[in-house]
Amino acid sequence: MSTWSNDKIRHLFTSNPEYNFIVLLPLLNVIATVLTPYFTGTLNPGIIRTIVIGGFSLYFFFKRFVWQNLALKWSMYFLIYLGLMGLFSTDYSITYNVYFKIYISTFLFVVGYYYAHIPGTFQRWNKIILISMMVFLIDFMIANAFGLGETGYKGSSEDTFFGGGGVNLAKNISVILLMSPIIYQELIADRVANRRWIALFYIALFFGIIFLGLALKRGAILGFALGGLTFLVLAPNRLRNFKNVLVVFFVLLGLSPFYWNRVMENLEIRSDAIHLESDENLEKQGRYLEYQFVMDQWEKADLSQQIFGANLFNERKNYNINRMFHTDYMSLLSGAGLLGLLIFILTYFSIIKELYAKVIAHPSLMNKRNWAIGTAIIVAIIVNGFSGTITSIEPRGMVMLYLGSLIGYAAPKHQQ
Repeated sequence: MSTWSNDKIRHLFTSNPEYNFIVLLPLLNVIATVLTPYFTGTLNPGIIRTIVIGGFSLYFFFKRFVWQNLALKWSMYFLIYLGLMGLFSTDYSITYNVYFKIYISTFLFVVGYYYAHIPGTFQRWNKIILISMMVFLIDFMIANAFGLGETGYKGSSEDTFFGGGGVNLAKNISVILLMSPIIYQELIADRVANRRWIALFYIALFFGIIFLGLALKRGAILGFALGGLTFLVLAPNRLRNFKNVLVVFFVLLGLSPFYWNRVMENLEIRSDAIHLESDENLEKQGRYLEYQFVMDQWEKADLSQQIFGANLFNERKNYNINRMFHTDYMSLLSGAGLLGLLIFILTYFSIIKELYAKVIAHPSLMNKRNWAIGTAIIVAIIVNGFSGTITSIEPRGMVMLYLGSLIGYAAPKHQQ
């Protein structure tokens, strides 16, 4: 085991420190996400991550950046626009705290695109993402063994502990699960060399799905379901993909005695938040109130504020509430206006357009697969946007890195 571990891990890296840092980025993000909630001081892994990646971004933009395609341009437009709108904020500390999280996650899209052109990078990232899932699994196991981190929902006789990231890790895990068809296909391209990676893949896959069921995050589950459906509709080899889904379903069914009672218990506790049939229950939902606040103000605002927004990311002060908005779209419409929200959405659609352009230019199975997975991930992250993705680096950081890598990896030279 030791020999295998040393050999396989060693092959993930090269003699180039910059490249090794890039390969490790998904893992560094995940470690920071899991560990940060355990720290109470000012300096924590999340702050260190922001400083390190932010510093690297300055080097990258001066040394590496090439202004190339439509998706890169829209992502840069989004950053530039928000940076300028932030100058008109009444509280720079709040505005730019959120801005730099968006900056880091968006910058990772550029990193994904640029470095995926280097042969072997995409395959290395897939394996690092598998290791990242193992970090989530280890954190989950330790949390439940020692009662650490956050519990899911109060009221159960035996609370499930979800570790440092809490139930919000369901968002991260849901998008990684949508990457799994590509990760698996890349691994089975060489079954003999990757046999232990394939075993790791199965562990990560079933852990991830069970975690989603235990966490019961509506946005993560809905995003995963709609993203998965998008993949099944768009991807080539639909029959094979459907058979794979059935196999996973029956394996989960066989494992259900180990987790089903806990899922049902959490579902019962969560029912008040899940059922929205009555107006009274609906009006208790924070996201519904956010929609009311923003639309009432937006309709009364002058044309300039409707287009450009006001007081970016300062919802507490704008609406006299005790939390930031949990909905990306209401936060952007309020603080960045209709123009900011439009640029945000166009960034995602430009990525889909770039991936589809690869299919048109080179209609290979790989490019069709990448387009299907990329579109599925974007569907999921758009759905997750209703419960918030821009106010933290993850999961949007991993999503943007992977989307950038799909475009870079699908470049024509990889078809030769």
